[in-house]
Amino acid sequence: MNRIVGRSLVALMLCLTLAGTLWGVSLVAGSGDPVLSAPGSAAHLDAPLPPSAQLRLDPTPAQARVVPAQQGQPPPPQPDPLVTWAAATSAMLGIPEPALISYGVADLVMQDRAPDCGLSWITLAAVGRVGSEGAHFQTDVPAAVSTAETMCAKGRNTTTDAGWESAVRSVEDDTAHVHRVLAAATAYATAVASGVPINPAARTAIDFAIDNIGLPYVWGGNGPELGDAGFDCSGLTKAAYATAGVELPRTAHTQYFATRHIPNGDSLQPGDLLFYGNPSTKIHHVGIYIGNGQMINAPTFGMPVQVASYRFSDFAGAGRPVG
Repeated sequence: MNRIVGRSLVALMLCLTLAGTLWGVSLVAGSGDPVLSAPGSAAHLDAPLPPSAQLRLDPTPAQARVVPAQQGQPPPPQPDPLVTWAAATSAMLGIPEPALISYGVADLVMQDRAPDCGLSWITLAAVGRVGSEGAHFQTDVPAAVSTAETMCAKGRNTTTDAGWESAVRSVEDDTAHVHRVLAAATAYATAVASGVPINPAARTAIDFAIDNIGLPYVWGGNGPELGDAGFDCSGLTKAAYATAGVELPRTAHTQYFATRHIPNGDSLQPGDLLFYGNPSTKIHHVGIYIGNGQMINAPTFGMPVQVASYRFSDFAGAGRPVG
């Protein structure tokens, strides 16, 4: 495995050196961050896939020109494009650079080995983020490639809903796990599509919410750390932001008035709080936006913490606790 990955990298870097290209990220499906709009369809469990991004060689005429060496001097060293990409992306998403390099290599290897799979480094990063037993992120290239091979086996096409879910379940066959991976991938893809880094406090709050997907809805629930089996909607948002050092009031109604409201027409950002009801009488529900029209929320009795559409009938607006 190490020899195969090494040969792939050597060949790839040779092509990069000869062409003078740099890494770029191209969105191959989906759209960017939505803006606030009129409520749409009812909340549902079948959340759409996030925009799927794969690493692409994207040379421009300026990048393709060879910089001549001065007479008697060796050519100037070129920066490692994979390292450059990982550094920039790490700052945007908060994923360690070594892990991004492993996911980037796995993405590129699978483009060669299973081009019809369409597996994105974003999905691999999300799988690593929510890995079982808290083993967040893979920094070992062969392990990342092995995970990618498992996900692309059996002719899967991860650009389709069914193929993507099947691929994620091939790693861990659990519905809560699928929702956690979807949530992480959605937040990452949203930031990549918009070019706006996820606010560190918002990222911490989203991570908390992701880790608690699957817990039951409990009226007045504040979560296991405070002795409850699960959360209600505002208990989840309060606890999520508390982990980031941001104190929110306890109820959805008071949280609405404690956050900076986002004007209609402005883009939502991951970590924004989404409110439902009537501010003049009662805000009765709140969730955490993660991108692509989706939120993490504790919906109601009999339904666990989950990913769902934020567009349903009595949407009152969004508030930004930080940034």
